[in-house]
Amino acid sequence: MGGLASRESAARRSARLLLGAALGFILCLSYRGPAIAGAGLVRISDGRESFPVTVGDTLHPAPGWPVWLKDYTTSARGEKTSGIAFAGGDVLRGRCFVLADEVGFLRLCRVHQESDTGGVEVRLGTITAGESLEEHLADHEVWDFEALSIDPALRQGTIAAHAAGARGDEIRGAGADGGGDDLFAECAGDTLTGLLSIEGRGARVEEQTRLLDIRLVRSRISGASRWQAEVLGDAIPGARIWNGIIGAERGFKGLARSAGFLYAGLSDLGFRGDVRVHGTLLFLYDRGRGEIARIPTAPFGIYSIGGLEALSDSVTLVVDRSRQALSILRWNPKRAGELVACHRFFLDLPAPGGFRYGVPTVEGVTVDEAGGIWCVVDPWRGHYRAVDPAAPETLQVYLAAEMPILYRFTGDTVWEQAGLAHLWARPAAEARGRGR
Repeated sequence: MGGLASRESAARRSARLLLGAALGFILCLSYRGPAIAGAGLVRISDGRESFPVTVGDTLHPAPGWPVWLKDYTTSARGEKTSGIAFAGGDVLRGRCFVLADEVGFLRLCRVHQESDTGGVEVRLGTITAGESLEEHLADHEVWDFEALSIDPALRQGTIAAHAAGARGDEIRGAGADGGGDDLFAECAGDTLTGLLSIEGRGARVEEQTRLLDIRLVRSRISGASRWQAEVLGDAIPGARIWNGIIGAERGFKGLARSAGFLYAGLSDLGFRGDVRVHGTLLFLYDRGRGEIARIPTAPFGIYSIGGLEALSDSVTLVVDRSRQALSILRWNPKRAGELVACHRFFLDLPAPGGFRYGVPTVEGVTVDEAGGIWCVVDPWRGHYRAVDPAAPETLQVYLAAEMPILYRFTGDTVWEQAGLAHLWARPAAEARGRGR
């Protein structure tokens, strides 16, 4: 009887998965129309074109990874971290990021690894809310930052310098003064621009949801540096693209911007009854034409969106929380919104030390100047626990404390199998020297 019950249970689970996929396909397509109030819009793509979907090798963390998102020098830590954006690299092999926490914090993060296989040091700093951000959030009882991105100008500059074999002190941002109190002293200039997604709550979820253009500004007072976040305006002027779609715990988990487009990824489409819908919506805003398309993701096998990164107008990265996978979307550069290929890579997501835990909810994705891929895991309350009875007590404690986890993947496999290795070409001598 136990075996029969087990087979029946497995059959029911399979049926639910198939039903979820079918619902996702139907519901995604039902959202493809162009009627979004407040902007002149056209349907750029309905996601049904014929294109190849390929599955590459499983991606495993780089040596020495993952690590807890904690600064052991100050005891600062991430709190439900849901967004990560690369902001530059420095002469000491440090890489700097901006982090967004669902509990309403923006943070600086500098990561240093002495060698490609050495130990990892994480430093965390704070970004305070400027007056304009506080004004935009005045009617929010709770601040919930779901996603962010930093504009790619700095990243593209460091990519170009890296390909030319430049040293770290030649690619760091302008305005660095080497001040020891500033984690970004050698990484970035005095201003960074980008995007921030704010999730609404309760009955006012649609009214409170925001997609904002932001600017991070460094000021120096008596030799000390301070970073503030200010709002420049709405990221998509005049359009509330989320009406009738978002809901409680369902907002924009991915934001990215390239030269010609802005991308906003809806986390998921929720449940229909007790069946989770497999598939969501990717919004594509043509910045030059002022047009928006809603692209269903079910036809190309993306069940949910946990983060986005745009390398160019024709290459977008998507992390799928439900499938624990990274997808590389290739767009037709001559026809906006036409998908021509999707490359999928499933992610190996152990806890620090290699032990398994449940359930990894990967959110946020970004790419550094060398093509390294970075993700964070936002703890899923009630499911964030060790599944190995032999796991050490430290792991149990950190999981119980809902400590986020930071992952780094070298990216070589992704770019080679996706046909994008040319983006990260470097002199052969340098490549050999770094063992990549």
